[in-house]
Amino acid sequence: TFLYYQQGKLVDLTIHDRDLRTQYFGKIEFSVQLGTVLIQLLLTARLIRWFGITFALISQPAIAVLGWIALSLAMLYGPWLGKHGFTVGQLAPELAVLAGVQILLRISNFATAQPAREALYTVVEREVKYKSKSFVDTFVYRLGDCLGAWAFMGIQALVASLTVIAFLTIPIAGVWVFVGRTLGRKQRDLTDEAQPQTGPLIAGAIS
Repeated sequence: TFLYYQQGKLVDLTIHDRDLRTQYFGKIEFSVQLGTVLIQLLLTARLIRWFGITFALISQPAIAVLGWIALSLAMLYGPWLGKHGFTVGQLAPELAVLAGVQILLRISNFATAQPAREALYTVVEREVKYKSKSFVDTFVYRLGDCLGAWAFMGIQALVASLTVIAFLTIPIAGVWVFVGRTLGRKQRDLTDEAQPQTGPLIAGAIS
């Protein structure tokens, strides 16, 4: 949510032509869809099988941490680079970094994080799965969007600087990594508990 609002503000400040804005968002959307399809077809199952659910869960927040660091630096030094004629594909440095972060975050969400989140429900009872999933997919997600929007507007009202907002978002993404890691470990523990126990038979156990 923070990145979405950050993107909207930055695009409003730097791209004034409506057609250029449409091209900017169109290229991002095309890159996301193409990258998602390719990774889902070729890599998603392999990545989860090789590295596990925990890796898939923390991939998106880890990209968010690195992305916010990169965006913070781009916001800090981008205007200076722009004054000296430095661009990335005819885009201002901060806009180019923002587009890259947005593309990577959305691809990681569709290609790894979302399949991993769905896998979390495989270790709970059917009734719990359907009740909790519908609650999370509706109320929790929408509440998260609202809280994110309010938090962004509140921080912006206090500090007004998009650069400062980018820096402040880094620890939030760090908490996201911790939550993903915790959920991944819990899912692994529940999976291990559900596995049938095998081992040497004790003499006399079977009559």
